[in-house]
Amino acid sequence: MCSRAGLFLIGAVYLYAQVIVAEYVFTAELTVASNVTLEANSILLALNNTEVQVDTTTVTLLISEVVAECLIIGDETSCNCSTGYIWSNPVCYNYNCCRETTCAQNVSDSTPLCIAKVNVRIKGSVRLKTPEIWGSIKETQLINAFGVLNGFESLNVTGERIDGDLTVADFEANASVKCSTPKLQGVVDEAKTNLKAAEISVDTVGMVEINSPGKVHYNSVPVMTCTFMETNIKMDSYGWNFFGKDGKLLQLNDGTVAKVILDSNSSALCAQLTLKKVTGIWSGRYECEFKKGSVRHAASTELSVALLPDVVILKMNPLTVDCSAVANAKEVTVNVTATIPVSTENFEVSWNYKGVKKPLVNKSGGGNPVYEFDAIISCEKSIKTDTINVTFKNSMKQEKIATVDVPVIYVGAKFCKEETDSVLWPKTPAGKTMISDECAKGRVGYKSRTCRGTLWGDVFSNCVNAELNKVLDAADTFAKGLGATQKMALDIFSRLFKSSTSDPNSNDSTADISASINVLSLMSKASEFIVLEDSVLPNFVHAASNMLNNTWSGVNTSIVQDMSSKYLQSVEHLGLFILITGVFAEQKVREEMIKLIMAKSKGKSESMKNLTSTTYARDK
Repeated sequence: MCSRAGLFLIGAVYLYAQVIVAEYVFTAELTVASNVTLEANSILLALNNTEVQVDTTTVTLLISEVVAECLIIGDETSCNCSTGYIWSNPVCYNYNCCRETTCAQNVSDSTPLCIAKVNVRIKGSVRLKTPEIWGSIKETQLINAFGVLNGFESLNVTGERIDGDLTVADFEANASVKCSTPKLQGVVDEAKTNLKAAEISVDTVGMVEINSPGKVHYNSVPVMTCTFMETNIKMDSYGWNFFGKDGKLLQLNDGTVAKVILDSNSSALCAQLTLKKVTGIWSGRYECEFKKGSVRHAASTELSVALLPDVVILKMNPLTVDCSAVANAKEVTVNVTATIPVSTENFEVSWNYKGVKKPLVNKSGGGNPVYEFDAIISCEKSIKTDTINVTFKNSMKQEKIATVDVPVIYVGAKFCKEETDSVLWPKTPAGKTMISDECAKGRVGYKSRTCRGTLWGDVFSNCVNAELNKVLDAADTFAKGLGATQKMALDIFSRLFKSSTSDPNSNDSTADISASINVLSLMSKASEFIVLEDSVLPNFVHAASNMLNNTWSGVNTSIVQDMSSKYLQSVEHLGLFILITGVFAEQKVREEMIKLIMAKSKGKSESMKNLTSTTYARDK
């Protein structure tokens, strides 16, 4: 009598090359012929910590175990996999020994013989060509089709629905062996034919390995990697998706934050995602996917960022400290509130004024967290500006400090009297700029006004149309690489065009123009990572032209010059300057447009000077 024990060996190898350490895991099978089965256990013990040579690499065998045993008597063979193992795909498909049954074929020379069981879940949908009723016969046909897969365990129809004129059946199957994409596609095609279906699509979970750091620091650079161990196959596409707090799927592409690297070698496909300086918006579920035909392989993981507030709104009441209002005043008490967006992070919060630090607790009782305290401001004259700091510390001991300046009117100092237009401008010390977040309905942002000596300066508005502000947020997200697709770019330029014509005669129109230019600047920056298609051009051209038709007023000259410079740089970088003046415009028209922008910026910015020295003549 002769028995064979197949051993599953794993060795960890450490290669040292100067400062680089690389680790590899090897898998091997060893065939042992013996008269007594128990001899295999002695061999297992002898192999532990044994060193073997793999090419030029020394491998240490760390784990060994029996994975299969074959009993061969004459021409009769009886082979079984050990508990936790199952026949490999070559054994199943070549010898018809599948799942965990005893194999009567002489498979002792097959490699690999048995493999460790894994959990593979296949979710799919069948779309029938007609709105016929889904019944038990079709379910049986579906089970039989997927039943040919090695390691097949079960298939259940999880739901039925009518989609337009078609009947759709959703199903979920389970297997304990990874199958090749061509094999699975063949099963799908066979089922499609048997069921006379219009379409069958499947997603698998368990075929792709994913690695993630889990929880990371705020502003850190996490790296996630997906590996699909399949060779000699070219995927239609593969990449990364992100699911944020609202559960909406956003495709990830290269941007100022996201960096996607897709690679392949002789043994696997790899999708790597690097995120630069992550903030709260990057907390969520990440999914990598590999698509081929009707088959999509996916894996997902959660990335948790130790949050810090992206925005801290500090408000003080009264807005200024008037030490001149009361004779011989030594101090004035002000109430300060710090408001942050809703967060899952439990912050340790404190406030600090002139070295005195005190803890704070959230007093909102719901909604956005609000931290409130009273600070006693000294009326003793100081050259330095008084400041109050509020510090937020997260679970990884990182801190974010928000600061508010305290404008103090000392006895005998110059100040501007209180004035009211659309907002209240309080009594303010000379040289200080007051900020008000009071904007007209449908607008967000702030207004600012500086006290110059004893006279108020002009009001500068940064109150932006609320819808345009959403476009600006979308462009910022796009530039980061989050949802950076052609469809999203088209949507951003379409909304930008609509916003550029919504309120041209408003007193806040310059704020809208500035925001619109910022959208162009962000999309220009995004174009370094993703090529924008021609479909975005019409809305881009109209929006950019509308910006020139409006009056750029209500801000100082330097801001107008900055706006002009950013506008031209964005347009030039997008390579669409000629299109803005009309695809078939004559040189004269383009020159007139340059003069128009020059007039707005007074021709003083370097971008303007560079532009006027450039020729945009069309080839005749």
